[in-house]
Amino acid sequence: MGGCSSEPTVSYGPPGGLQGAQLEIPTQEAGPPPPSDSGPRPDGAGPGDAPAGGDAPGGSDACGTPNCAVSWTNQIFPNMTSAGPWKCANSLCHGGVQPPKMTDNDPVATYNSLVGFTATDATGRPFILPCSVDPAQSAFECNVSPTPPNCGLGSPMPLTTTGGTVLTAAQFGQLDTWIKCGAPRN
Repeated sequence: MGGCSSEPTVSYGPPGGLQGAQLEIPTQEAGPPPPSDSGPRPDGAGPGDAPAGGDAPGGSDACGTPNCAVSWTNQIFPNMTSAGPWKCANSLCHGGVQPPKMTDNDPVATYNSLVGFTATDATGRPFILPCSVDPAQSAFECNVSPTPPNCGLGSPMPLTTTGGTVLTAAQFGQLDTWIKCGAPRN
């Protein structure tokens, strides 16, 4: 029961996000709740699974954030292939035996591998946390930052010793924009 009303209420959003507000429990016609950063999603995927299908119709992605100006498939992933400037998927790096596994030709498998990978720092945060618009919640951006300290994640990525090049300001800007969009699999 909430407040003075005899109708039960349900909390939505982050803690403190609607302080003092009460919302009615949605009826069956309202549809499933939006995906969250924890718990099962309406599409059956778990919290660490990639959003199903990337962008959703109607101008937003599976997380409900506006469509992102930066594309995982067309702008971020190509940098990570063995032919891309970062060379993450080459056989001397994540295309070999070093987790997380990356490929040259499957952006979905590479995305899912990064989503399922946990940072090696003391926080143990996910490498990519879909639907989070806070770069601090994902280790990816910190790990490839062109400026130190690399957040205690070991060697800064990409490794220049295996042929990769440090991210340019433009590449880092694209990555930052994509992460702040909720890291959609778009």
